[in-house]
Parts: sequence; structure tokens; C-alpha cells
Amino acid sequence: MDYTNAADRRLSRYREGTSVDRTRTSVTIRLQKKLKELMDFQELRHQVMVEYKETVGCRYFTVTGEYPEEEVIEKIISSGAGTGGEELL
Repeated sequence: MDYTNAADRRLSRYREGTSVDRTRTSVTIRLQKKLKELMDFQELRHQVMVEYKETVGCRYFTVTGEYPEEEVIEKIISSGAGTGGEELL
């Protein structure tokens, strides 16, 4: 987007300081901010999921004495059984 904005500024009606340029710059900045927020949220969501999988795995180990495989953890999470404790198995 920045490259396109710079290229458009070479045209006389879109040069720097015009209302079109200011609007384009404003929209570009807003979109870049939204993208960064979305990427930060996705990173946070991934980290929370990793920690939750570890928690479910620890609970499974506490109950069974065995380390669960990744598929078992995924199945527990997808079934909603990992939210309680007693219902884990």
C-alpha cells in the first residue's frame, strides 16, 4: 500500500497534501493498525491455546498417570470435556 501511495503521489491530482492524498494516507494507516491488531490477537490466541493444551495434558496425566498423545488432547478439547475436571475422562 505504501508503494502504491508513493506512486500515486507522482500524479498531479494525487500529489502530497491534496485531499485525496490525505484520505488515502489516513485509510492506509488505519488498515495497517487493524492488521497489526489482528496479528497480535492471533498470536495471543495461539499462546492461550498452547497453554490450555498443556493444562489439559497435565490434568490427564494426574488422572491416568500416563502422558496423553496430541490426538487425545485435541479430542478432549473438541468434546468440551477438558473444562471441568472430573468429566475429563
